[in-house]
Amino acid sequence: MTDTLGVTMIPRRTVPLSDQDDRTRVPVVPLTRTFANGRELELVDEVLRSGRLHDGPMLRRFEERIAHVTGSAHTVATSSPVTALQLVAATSGWGIGDEVATSPFGAIGPSTIARVLGVTPAIVDIDPVTLGTDVNALAAAIGSRTRGVIAVDAFGWPTSPELLGTIARDHDVVLVQDVGGALGARSAAPITLISLDARSQVGVGSGAVLCTDDAALAQAWRELAASASIDCRLGDVAAAIGLAQLERLPRTIAMYELVADDYVRLLERVPGVEVPPVRSGDLARSWSRFWILLDDSEARDRVARQLSSSGVETEMPDPVEHGGASIATATGVAARALALPCWPQLSPQQQERIVATIHDAIEQ
Repeated sequence: MTDTLGVTMIPRRTVPLSDQDDRTRVPVVPLTRTFANGRELELVDEVLRSGRLHDGPMLRRFEERIAHVTGSAHTVATSSPVTALQLVAATSGWGIGDEVATSPFGAIGPSTIARVLGVTPAIVDIDPVTLGTDVNALAAAIGSRTRGVIAVDAFGWPTSPELLGTIARDHDVVLVQDVGGALGARSAAPITLISLDARSQVGVGSGAVLCTDDAALAQAWRELAASASIDCRLGDVAAAIGLAQLERLPRTIAMYELVADDYVRLLERVPGVEVPPVRSGDLARSWSRFWILLDDSEARDRVARQLSSSGVETEMPDPVEHGGASIATATGVAARALALPCWPQLSPQQQERIVATIHDAIEQ
């Protein structure tokens, strides 16, 4: 499995644009596309003129803004989700012999958690309807050696923070909610991890943010992140790009939702395609990716090839790691899931062509 060091929520394989695997081709419709305007250039220029590329005032402005957006009292921005979790592990006392319950889908795969943090991942299945963390399986996976839980909103669905909180309190474990790149996701966990990869709603290339209401914990993270042994603070140029994107985040989220709504409407007419639920009660899926499920892996691969030959980039999960755990739902989803192009400026005409190609591939 290819480890995902702050790139997206789900271990993935981007489908090449031809059977010859010609990676020099530029897709007609890329999986994602980052747009910048003059505000990014203005803020980056401000950083360069200040002479402070590292741990400067721009980083503090970015952290203050993202704290306001997420409703968190404190935020600490780091160079990647891996370094963010290293800070969590250090302040939580996780070490060799300890278990951390987590999903096979996440900003950081189970093998990376084991290698980098030195803990044993207890892998938990996903909910068959929402595709988020199965809270019943999570509770059952917690044992005497479990010291932490990394709950993953793998496909944009926010796992109930109330249920997660109850599980964490009942078992006295550290709870981290990994919302990936979806800043619109709902989280009330003591620690929230947000990815800042290029495919996120706020993407700076690589980076992550830890959110908490615990002032002492946030200060400990800052001191560790700035120490010579780790030195993993987000750079000020990346912070400038992120700040510009945060300023227009409400519009960005609204545009993602329009794209997602169009996909849902168009795909309703396509047999053999399942779209995960968009809303349930007061919970709603937050979009930084648009995933569909096909009938089986053969149908999924056929659709991916057809889209590829039309110049449309897609992505699929890697086979999941299980470590002997029973994760039948996650294994099945990994074989059937396909991510379609999803970015705010994706046009209705492009979406119609994508869906028509999917329909043609299924009918073959």
